Amino acid sequence: MNIDTVNALPCEEFVNVFGNVVEKCPIVAAAVWSTRPFASLKASEAAVSEFIDALPESGKEGILGCHPDLAGRDLQRGTLTRESRGEQAQAGLDALESAEMSRMARLNGEYKERFGFPFVICARMCDKANILQQLSQRARGGEEVKKIGRLRLQGLVLTGSPDKLCLTCYSVKIPITIRPTRGCDVCFGFISNLVICTILPSYNDFFYSKQ
Repeated sequence: MNIDTVNALPCEEFVNVFGNVVEKCPIVAAAVWSTRPFASLKASEAAVSEFIDALPESGKEGILGCHPDLAGRDLQRGTLTRESRGEQAQAGLDALESAEMSRMARLNGEYKERFGFPFVICARMCDKANILQQLSQRARGGEEVKKIGRLRLQGLVLTGSPDKLCLTCYSVKIPITIRPTRGCDVCFGFISNLVICTILPSYNDFFYSKQ
């Protein structure tokens, strides 16, 4: 899919394709759609990063809160989004030994207790040893969200024509009233005011639903 094809997508289809570039926050894709046309893939990546950078701290924390625990219950239950499942598997988090699993769970819990949101890292650029090290050091994950988004966006644009509904975690309907997304309540509250009210008043029913 070349950049001209990306630029030609209507809003609903754009969100269906790119809505999970930022985990469980399709409204970010809706906001980025409004900044088209993109001169290049890098320009679209920059649009995502600029949107995240422009959010207040509470909005950024909301985005972090939409991410799953690493090697957590969602991975064990098979309820991760397709993107997260592939990323965690690539880092070897789906094949942890019992002691590693226990340590990961303990560190995840301590991190969330301290910061109020999950530890986020670009798993595709790490292995399990590096992830455990970073988690032990309590690194905050704002820049990691942008790394994850950049790689997901590249994967969608550079690998041909993606499925229209490539996300297994939400749907898009138009136009009804705003409902917060399950798993993304905090972030949606801040982002919806910025995006829905001022940019996309007719595309305002982004909601999370298990399939």
